[in-house]
Amino acid sequence: MFICISLNIVFSIGLFPFSFIFISNLYSYTLFLTNSILLFLDLLVLSVL
Repeated sequence: MFICISLNIVFSIGLFPFSFIFISNLYSYTLFLTNSILLFLDLLVLSVL
């Protein structure tokens, strides 16, 4: 039981930087995606007007 908990702690500490990088990449990607969608919508609205 104790070995399992200590292994879990080591595993989470070891994976933390990777998960942090993944989350930050995901955040920037979604930001980029929303920006492009907004730009596209703006262009659509302008073309309709």
